[in-house]
Amino acid sequence: MQVVIVQAEHFSNPGRVLKAFRAHSDAIAEAVDLVNIMLKDDGREPCTAEDWEDALEQLQDAHGAQYCYVDLVPLEVL
Repeated sequence: MQVVIVQAEHFSNPGRVLKAFRAHSDAIAEAVDLVNIMLKDDGREPCTAEDWEDALEQLQDAHGAQYCYVDLVPLEVL
């Protein structure tokens, strides 16, 4: 069975978010939600499932990728 780990950090709130999902679509939905939180805090328009990675890249350009990220990591669980 495969799970997808979503790991993220907000550019102005230190600390990492770690969540596990069985469905890739649920992980994408969480990624979109997390990016939209950051976009709102940065005064930008919300993104969708189709453009969340582009929106995240813009946030990373503005705030630094090491302090602003959302990663999806697939893991095989035995």
